[in-house]
Amino acid sequence: MKFSYYPKLALDSIRKNRQLYYPFILTCIVMIAVFYILSALQQSEALTELPGNGTITIILSIGLWVMLFFTTIFLFYTNSFLIRRRKKEFGLYAVLGMGRANILAVLFFEVLFIAAVSLALGLTTGILLFKAAELGLDHLLEIPVNYDYGINLSSALFTVISFSAIFLLLYLNVLFQVRLSTISNLLLSEQAGERPPKGNWVLGLLGILFLGVGYYISLTTSDPISAIGLFFVAVIFVIAGTYLLLISGSVLFCRLLQKNKGYYYKTNHFISVSSLAYRMKRNGAGLASICILSTMVLVMLSTTFCLYRGAEQSLNQRYPRQINLSLDFSSTYDLSGENTDRIDGVVKDLARKNGVEIKNTMRYTEILTTGFFDGARIVSASAADAPTVDDYYDLIFTSQSDYNRLSGEDLSLGPDQVLLLTRSKSLPESGSFEILGKTVEIVSKKNGQTLFGEASARMLTPVIVVVDDLTSFPYPEQYVYYHYYDDFDTNLSPSDQMAFSDTLNRYFDETVDRAGLGITYSYVESREQNRVDFYALYGGLLYLGLILSVVFTFATVLIIYYKQICEGFEDKPRFSIMQKVGLTDTEIKKSVNSQLLTVFFVPLLFAVINLIFAFPIIDKLLVLFNNDNSVTFAWSMVICVLVFSLFYTIVYKITSGTYYKIVS
Repeated sequence: MKFSYYPKLALDSIRKNRQLYYPFILTCIVMIAVFYILSALQQSEALTELPGNGTITIILSIGLWVMLFFTTIFLFYTNSFLIRRRKKEFGLYAVLGMGRANILAVLFFEVLFIAAVSLALGLTTGILLFKAAELGLDHLLEIPVNYDYGINLSSALFTVISFSAIFLLLYLNVLFQVRLSTISNLLLSEQAGERPPKGNWVLGLLGILFLGVGYYISLTTSDPISAIGLFFVAVIFVIAGTYLLLISGSVLFCRLLQKNKGYYYKTNHFISVSSLAYRMKRNGAGLASICILSTMVLVMLSTTFCLYRGAEQSLNQRYPRQINLSLDFSSTYDLSGENTDRIDGVVKDLARKNGVEIKNTMRYTEILTTGFFDGARIVSASAADAPTVDDYYDLIFTSQSDYNRLSGEDLSLGPDQVLLLTRSKSLPESGSFEILGKTVEIVSKKNGQTLFGEASARMLTPVIVVVDDLTSFPYPEQYVYYHYYDDFDTNLSPSDQMAFSDTLNRYFDETVDRAGLGITYSYVESREQNRVDFYALYGGLLYLGLILSVVFTFATVLIIYYKQICEGFEDKPRFSIMQKVGLTDTEIKKSVNSQLLTVFFVPLLFAVINLIFAFPIIDKLLVLFNNDNSVTFAWSMVICVLVFSLFYTIVYKITSGTYYKIVS
C-alpha cells in the first residue's frame, strides 16, 4: 500500500466516525486550553507581584498536576469507547487484506491528526481566553486589574509536551490492543460479553460495607485535625464501595426484579429491566465513574463557594480588629495588670505621636498549654502521650475580668470554679472535673471561643478555661506560653493601617525596653495585610474549584454521551427484533425513557447521597480555614446540587434523543 494512502484513510475514518471523534476532539481542545491557562496563570505578572503570591501559586500548581493526572486517566477511559466501536472496522480491514502494520499505520495518522488539531485549537483557545481568566482571578482575589496581554511561550511548550506524551500513550495502548487481537476477535468484538449477567452477592455486599465504612468515618469524626487524614480514607472507601455496588449490586437488583413475575412480565418493565441488567453488567463502571465525577464537582463547588462566601467573616474572626498586637512573656508575673497597663500606655503614646486615633480596644491575656482528655480529666501533654490526636486540646486560660470585658457579661467565679468555651462535645457541661491536677467545678460550657480571635487559628481543638485568677492554677513546667493581646481599630485608611502596623513592629523590636517589660517575643499584624493572603487562599481555591469542575463536568458529559452512543448501537439489534414481533414506536419510547431515566439519575442520586454523608467531615475541615458556619456550607451544597441537577437534566434530554434515534 502506498504511503500516501494512510493519511487519506485516517482522515476518511475520522470523518465517517465523526459522531464518535468530534466530541472527543472538542473535549481535548477544552482540556488543553484549561491546562495552558492554569500553567500561564502561575507565571502571570499580576500574581507574581501579589504579596500573597506564594499561596495562590501553590494552589494553581497543585491544580495543574491534578488536572494532568486526571486528564491522562480520563482520555484513556474515553478512548476505550472509541476503540471498542472501531474494532469491527479493524477486523474488516484485515479481511480485505490489510496487515496489522497497515492498520497501525492508519491509526498512527488518526492519532497524529487528532493531536495536531486538538493542540492547535486548544492552545489558540487558551491564549485567547487567558486574559479573561486572569481578570476573573484578579476579581476573586480583589487585586488591581492588569490589562497587559501576551503569550506565555514556556506554558505553551509545557502544554504541547504534556499532551503530546498523552497522545503517544493513547497510540501505544491502541497498538497493544490491536496486536493482541485476532481477526475473529475484532469482527465479533461488539457481540463479546453478551452472556446473561450474573450478580455477585459477595461484591455487592462488600460495596455496601465499604460505603458504610466511609459514611461512618465521616459521621463520627469529631476533630478537624483527625478529619485531614480520615477524609482521604473515607474517600477511598466511598469510591471503592460505589464501583462495587453499581457494578455488582445493580445487577443483583435487576435480577431480583426479574424474579418478581407480577412486575417483570409487563411490556415496559420486561424490556427496560432486561436491558438494564446487561447495561449494569457491561457499563456499571461507567455509571460509577459518572457518580464519582459528579460527587467531585459537587464537593469542590460547594466547599470552595462556602469558603469564598465566608472569607470576610473568617478574616474578621481571625483578626478581630484592624491592628493586632501579640506579645509573649516568660511568666505569669509578667502578665500582671500593672505590666500590661504600661504596655498599653506605650502603644497609645506611639499612636498619639503618629496622629492615630485608637478605638474599640480589645485587650486580654492568656496562658496557653496542651493537654489531653483521658475520658475523665484533662492532663498535661508533658505528663504522658495521648493515644490519638482527637484527645489533644489547646488549653487557653484567661481571667474572668478579660472575659467580662470582651463578652459584656458579668461573670463571677469562685476560686475553684471555671467556665469552658469550646466546640468539643466530649467535655462535660457542668459538675466537678479535674484539669491539670486541680479539681474544679464547671459552672457552664459554651461555644464562645470566637470571642478570642487567636483561638480560631489553633490547629488543635481550643478549650478556653475562664478562671477567677490566672495565678491560682497549677500550670505545667513545660509546654506553657504566656500571651498578651492588644487589638484595636483606628481612623486610618487600609494602606496607613499597614504602615502603622510596620511602625509598631519596628518599635517593639528595636526601641522598647523588652527586657524591662518581660517581653520575649512581639508581633504586630494588620487585618489589611492578611486580607491579601486570605483572598489569595479562598479566591484561589474557588477559582481552582471552578476550573476543575468545568473539566470534570466535560468529562461527565462525554462519558454519558459515549455511553448513549455505544449502548444505542448495542441495543439496536434487540429493539429491531422486538419491532418485528410487534413492538410499537410508542412502546419503544416508553421502554427507552424508563431505562434511560434509571441509568441517568442513579449516578446523580448516589452523588447526592455521597455529598450528604460527606457533609460532617468536610464541615470539620472547613474549621481549619477559620470557617465555622455549618449553615452557610449547607446552603452552598443545596445551591450547587440544584444547579448541577438542572445541567445534568439538560444533558439527559440531549443525549437521550441521540440514543432513541439509533435504536428506532
